[in-house]
Parts: sequence; C-alpha cells; structure tokens
Amino acid sequence: MDRTKIKKDTPTKSTSIKTEKLIYDKKITDKKDGDQNAKKYLVISPDSISSMAETIGIADLSEEVCSALAEDVSYKLREIIHNCSVLVHNNKRRKLLTEDVNRVLQVSNAPTVYGHSVAHEVDFTYIPKAEVFVENDSEIDIVAMSSVITAFTKSGEEYVKGCWLSPDPVESSVTKDVKEEPSTSGPETPSAGSSTATSTAASSGAARPPTPQPALLKPPSHFINYYLQLARVVIGGSEPHLRVALTDLRTNSKIRPLVPYFLNLVALSVNKLQRNGRLTDALLRTVEALVDNPHVDPSSQLAVNRAVNALLVVAIEPKAAKNSDDLLLRKRAAYLLAKVLICWSIELKQQMDIVRQLLQTVLDGSISLKSHYGAVVCLTALGQRTLDSYFWPILERYINVLRDHKTSPADAQDVESVKGAIMVSNILIVPPTDIQATMRF
Repeated sequence: MDRTKIKKDTPTKSTSIKTEKLIYDKKITDKKDGDQNAKKYLVISPDSISSMAETIGIADLSEEVCSALAEDVSYKLREIIHNCSVLVHNNKRRKLLTEDVNRVLQVSNAPTVYGHSVAHEVDFTYIPKAEVFVENDSEIDIVAMSSVITAFTKSGEEYVKGCWLSPDPVESSVTKDVKEEPSTSGPETPSAGSSTATSTAASSGAARPPTPQPALLKPPSHFINYYLQLARVVIGGSEPHLRVALTDLRTNSKIRPLVPYFLNLVALSVNKLQRNGRLTDALLRTVEALVDNPHVDPSSQLAVNRAVNALLVVAIEPKAAKNSDDLLLRKRAAYLLAKVLICWSIELKQQMDIVRQLLQTVLDGSISLKSHYGAVVCLTALGQRTLDSYFWPILERYINVLRDHKTSPADAQDVESVKGAIMVSNILIVPPTDIQATMRF
C-alpha cells in the first residue's frame, strides 16, 4: 500500500479542530432554532377552556376534557392563522381584512365573523388611564342615512309574458319607447294580445332566456325631495302636517320607489333615536299607512325585514316610552307586526325566529313585565295556530314566572295587565270558569 496516500488521508490536528468547531457551532444553531420554534406558537391552556365553559353554564369539566379541547382549539387557531397568512401572501397584501378571515372560516366550515366589515375606516382613541382603545362616537343623520340607496332584488317565479306586435311602423316606434317595469312578484295574467305572442313563442320550439333585471336606479330628485319633506314631518312635524303626510302615503300610487326609504327611516329611528310617545306613534302610523296603500308591495325588499324587527323591538323592548301609554303602543305594534307578516309575505324562517324570540321573552323572569305583555299580545295577534302550537304548552311554566313577579308591589299592576292579555287570548276557546282556575295564584 502506498504510504504517501495514507499520509494524505490521515487528518491533521488543525483539521480535527476545525471539524469539532463546526459541529459545536451546528449544535448551538440547532439549539437556537429549537428555542425559536418553541416560542413560535402559543397554546390555549386547559384553565382557559374551563373558564370559557363556566361563562356559558357548563361547570365541572374534567381535566382530560379540558386538555383535549385546549389542544384541539390551539391546533385550529394555528391552522386558521396559517391559512390567513397564505391568503394575504397570495393576494400580495400585508394587511389582513375581515373578508380574508371569513373566507378561511368558510373553507373550514366555521361560522363567519359579523359586525367588523365596514366600508369606512374606524377611528380609535387611546385612553392612557385605562390603557385601552375606544371607538370614536359620531353623530348620525337618520334622514340622510335612510336615503342611501341599497339595491336588493328577490327573483320571482319564471313565467312567459307577451306584448302586442303592431304592423304599423308608427305604433311600433311608440311601443319601443315604452319601458316596462321588471316584475318580481310572480306570474301575471296575460291579456288577449299577449296570449297570441306567447303561443307564437311556444310554437317556435325555443324559449327565450329570461332577461336580466336592471339594477335599482336612484329615484329622481323630486322623489328624494318628497321623501325628505315627509321624513322631517314624521320625525318632528306637527300633528296637522303629519295627518296630511300619512293620508298621502296611504293613497299615493307613485311612491313605490320610496317605500324602502320610509321603512329604513322607521327601523333606524327605532334603533338609534331615544324613544318617546310622539315619535313611536308617528312611526307606527307611517308603517300602517304603507300597509294600507294598495299600490305598493315591498315584499322583495330587505327594508321590510328591518321594519319587522323594529316593530318587534317596540313591542317587547324593556324600556318604556316616555310621556305616553306604553302598553297601548306595545299593543299597536304587536297587531301591526302580525298585519305586516301577512300582507307583505314575510319568509317563514323569519316568522319562526320571531315566535322563538317571543317565547324566550315570556320565560325570562328577569325582563320587565311590560316586555312580557308585548310578547303575549304578539303571540295572540299571530293567530290561534301559534297559540296552540307554542304558547299553551308553556302556560303553566309562565304562570310560575308571574307568581315570582307578583312578590314585588311595583309589578302588581303590570301582572294584572299580563293576566288580562292572557285571558283575551284564552277567551275564544276556554270557558270563563277554566280561565279563573288557570290564572288563580
């Protein structure tokens, strides 16, 4: 064997020192990387899971369950944060938006985040004493906010609609100038001339695809001026002016584009302004005038749902209206709510949500009895089927709630009002002797 080659392959002392130094440096680097990886993620502790469970009424969770839930929640949070960072990176942005989080949650089959998506920047003020940031409060112009255009359309059933075909070129040119309004309320009854056009289209063997509905345009300036004048009268006008305005709302056949604006005005006024007897009365009369107008049908507008929620708030709100007969206003709002649900064809899901909220109100002993009165009147106004299916099965439980309230002398009059409302709902199907036996404390 060649000794020269063996000598070359044998490591020298300096080479050994360099190798040991590289190994030592690598160990230090691996140790630092391990420390960084250990601090890279935070975890949810089992104690936090136990505290969260106690806030929703679940107590005495075992340590095994808390540990398993804490591990699962920590993993889910890491997954959501990672997916959000990937989404922001793919969009070439550095700012994470609420829409990004909602997209990630939607992919993960998790509920979305509500109340944080705003079109404008939110300003915060730092309070040094409390070491917190609070959102800046700003004054809101109800009239201007309700006049903002919000276009929501609800597609109706598909149907075939014909029109007159005139051979006269003069008449045909006039026909082209006439713009037909899109219909979203369902099929219409064809006329004699339209049946001819329909049969012609059917005989051709190919049906025309439905034309897309145009977007809701802003009403003309004189319509907006009309709305602003009536809105000022409803919010703070005199009684003679209010009667004139409501009479026009009840009979005017040209206010259909403005109905969502008035319904938004009612909803925003109930939610934003302080309640008083005069304002609440004017808002209820405004909705009643629109319901009685035979020329308008805003069933497809989202503003109808807002108005329904506003009427429900008036009926069961714990705060009482100042300088007025509060129980009478609640009763009017309850019957008007039932009338709106029928006349404007509110969706069944929203009706069931309303009934569920009313039942929760009557079974909550901590809420004011005035709210109980409004809830009972609402259930009565919704009809006999609602009473038979939902209210009568819980009547005994509700009597116990009223017994607890009767211990307070201040609530004695309200208890009698609620008993009267229950007796009115029972009078048609229960004999008077049975009513007294049921309501005897």
